Amino acid sequence: MRIVPNRRKVIPDYLCFSINSPRCSQEIRSKQSGSGMGFVPKAVMQGIGVALPPIAEQRAIAAALSDVDALLGALDRLIAKKRDLKQAAIQQLLSGRTRLL
Repeated sequence: MRIVPNRRKVIPDYLCFSINSPRCSQEIRSKQSGSGMGFVPKAVMQGIGVALPPIAEQRAIAAALSDVDALLGALDRLIAKKRDLKQAAIQQLLSGRTRLL
């Protein structure tokens, strides 16, 4: 289903974060039918309520959540890098190429 927001009433990024929020996601999952991807009727999607604060507040919320997503992505990359370095150090120690003094 394609959602085309009225840009005078809602910021698209804010709407995306709202629909993907735990509350909306749970409501959508509880009303879907079928197995696998599941199916959610258009009427159900149209009936889901989304809080719409003023546009300026929507922008601020969307910007804050976007920044948090970027920070979480950077932390995930850093954790993966540290895990890879740890794995490499373990490999070198176990293979005998590196010795502890």
